[in-house]
Amino acid sequence: NKIPAMADFNLGNLRVLILAVFEYLGQLNAIISRADVEHDLAIETRIQPKIEKLILDWLRKTRPTQTKWTKTPEITASVLSWAIFGSGLMWSKDRSRFSAEHVADTTLLLIAGGLYGSLID
Repeated sequence: NKIPAMADFNLGNLRVLILAVFEYLGQLNAIISRADVEHDLAIETRIQPKIEKLILDWLRKTRPTQTKWTKTPEITASVLSWAIFGSGLMWSKDRSRFSAEHVADTTLLLIAGGLYGSLID
């Protein structure tokens, strides 16, 4: 609930989304056993599609003149959501190695590098 559904697609809002996902996953993993594979699958099936839908809504809202993409917002949203979910799940299982901000910024840097030239002018 930290990000309005109709927010613009930009790196600042993407960072807020990444940190919100990390915070949520961190809270869940603090409560539930780290070795619980069923827990991971339940989280995956509940959270990843929501991340993907939010990103897809952002991408569809973005005017074509603001981006270079035209045909593949669904693929873009899927790839971004899995990158965010995967890095968040990794961080939430071992929060002592790196701060959430460090992992979020690294994730954002990798995402921005992949998007550069296709989505970001």
